[in-house]
Amino acid sequence: MNQPRLTLLNTRPAHQAEALTQQVELHNGQVIACPTIEIQWCSAQNTIFDLSQGVDKIIFISANAVKGFLKRADYQAYLTTSKTTQKPIEFYAIGRATQQYGLAHQLPLTVLSQTDFDSESLLAHPVMQSIQQQSIVIVKGQGGRTLLEETLQARGAKVQLLEVYRRVPAPFCVKNWQRFVESHRPVLLLTSLESFTFLLGHLTQLDSGYSALNSAKWAFLTETIVFSVRIQQQLQAQGWTGSIRVVAEQSDAGIIDRLFAAKS
Repeated sequence: MNQPRLTLLNTRPAHQAEALTQQVELHNGQVIACPTIEIQWCSAQNTIFDLSQGVDKIIFISANAVKGFLKRADYQAYLTTSKTTQKPIEFYAIGRATQQYGLAHQLPLTVLSQTDFDSESLLAHPVMQSIQQQSIVIVKGQGGRTLLEETLQARGAKVQLLEVYRRVPAPFCVKNWQRFVESHRPVLLLTSLESFTFLLGHLTQLDSGYSALNSAKWAFLTETIVFSVRIQQQLQAQGWTGSIRVVAEQSDAGIIDRLFAAKS
């Protein structure tokens, strides 16, 4: 059997991992599955919204946000035309993968940047500037960053959060981690800070040596692939000294490009 070009620890939630695994294997890479996050869908029972004036804009943070939104029995209530502007609702996605998932399920999502898929890029677009008195719903998971909500409110929008899922630690895959440590050209994938936080929590229970991010315990890694400069900077601020590369696009295609660009 030929040696793989590299070994990726696929830490994505199990229901989002298969497509990436298949693409890595098509490039003669090896994949070890080790989900660090599980997605739990939130009940609609405790969400009380004022939809009397309709909605002007709906922003979806992730593909999971779209999926959780469509799981709600009451989601059609959010799709009414704005009563203040009499215009159709505008639907936005932070990233291209989120947009594609929405389009596949009849939600006409638009992305406002073709290069950077984050809250900062969406907020910088002219569409998100003159929004006084507009009603904007942000569909997201529980917790996470507050930049989008706070900035839109500061610009005069009426912002409501619709939290449709929560992230919880997945059971730790001890045997798969041990395989990964011993593998050829091991590459760690981190798509969020939470995915690393949950992984680190498991590892420090396994061996306290992992708690220091500059310790020899992490020296086996060839490199780490992350979804944003923010994640890279946070890891480095905590003492990470290994190689960290940021994807150009937050998607499976972006991961593949970063993994195999200029690799032998």
